[in-house]
Amino acid sequence: MVRRGRLSDEERYLILERIGEEAENRYRQNLLRTGYKGDKFRNAFLFAPDVDAFDNEYTLDTGNSKLNQILQWLEYGTGLYGSLKHMIQSKRVSTKTGKQLLLKFKAEGDWIYKRQVKGIKPGFMFTKAVQSVRNEHNTLMQRYRSEMGF
Repeated sequence: MVRRGRLSDEERYLILERIGEEAENRYRQNLLRTGYKGDKFRNAFLFAPDVDAFDNEYTLDTGNSKLNQILQWLEYGTGLYGSLKHMIQSKRVSTKTGKQLLLKFKAEGDWIYKRQVKGIKPGFMFTKAVQSVRNEHNTLMQRYRSEMGF
């Protein structure tokens, strides 16, 4: 049975904690769906409840600037799929000097040389998780409120 009336700040905080955990679970599911190894990025999802606004503030932070940059590339894409919308090219393409992009295929372990690549398609793991939770905010709030008996 849901109690009528305004929630206290402590009750709001507890509900926002549960909604934040739901968003974190959805982020981890999205990360697994993209096919990238999520070991380094699984714990990058952070949230901070804001009781006054009755919403969470969501961020991604691995604690490492290089990993944060990689996470940004996986989220928003690179090359044709990124914000610049152009192929990633080697600056000086020459077979004699070897100034080409050097890539390694995971399956075979072979090294290949390319002059240009399309880039990485965006995964929107974080964006989709936060947007889905924000779209269902009222439903989740009512569900957690009834589960906790507030």
